[in-house]
Amino acid sequence: MHAFTFVRDNLKVAGWMAGIAAIVLLIVLSGNRIHSYRVNKAAGALYAAQTMAAGSAEQQKALEEMADDYSSTPAGREAMLLLGDIYMARGDIDLAQEKFGELAKKSGGTPLMQIAALHRLAAAQKAAGRTQDAAKTFITAADNLKNLNRPESLYQAGLCYEELKQYDEAAKIYRRVTDSASEGDARSKSEERLLWLIASGTISG
Repeated sequence: MHAFTFVRDNLKVAGWMAGIAAIVLLIVLSGNRIHSYRVNKAAGALYAAQTMAAGSAEQQKALEEMADDYSSTPAGREAMLLLGDIYMARGDIDLAQEKFGELAKKSGGTPLMQIAALHRLAAAQKAAGRTQDAAKTFITAADNLKNLNRPESLYQAGLCYEELKQYDEAAKIYRRVTDSASEGDARSKSEERLLWLIASGTISG
């Protein structure tokens, strides 16, 4: 009798567990379908926005709606990047900084997009007179191990420090480029800036 009760109770538990597993599976599948639907809808909305006149009020409105509704999707993040570019072109520097900063935070899983957002954020910061912040933002981009163009990020940071007349800091950054990059445009440009700083007597060799 005890054995029968034990088996019966365990069958009940197994049934409950199977029911719970089925519910969880259904939720996961439903979530995946909803996500796929949103991704596809966002891609369609981005395509429609890209067919509009570049930089027009109509395109800006469409991209703003996408940024609000689909920022978790690849197309939504692309819309945020384009929207920031529109703000920059129109001289809305504060809005551009806000959008690029938001995009950089949301794009951690996609390094290429995150680096693009950080570079644009730094450009917007420079345009706003925040050159020190721009230098730090370029360095943040350079310190991302998945940045495929770290030397360029560092070179841009060096230019910021030169503009700030922080020449020793600029030289330190340029040396990071020349020490780490075996070749490339950023290395040659960094070597030129470093040689000029030394030759002009701005820093000691």
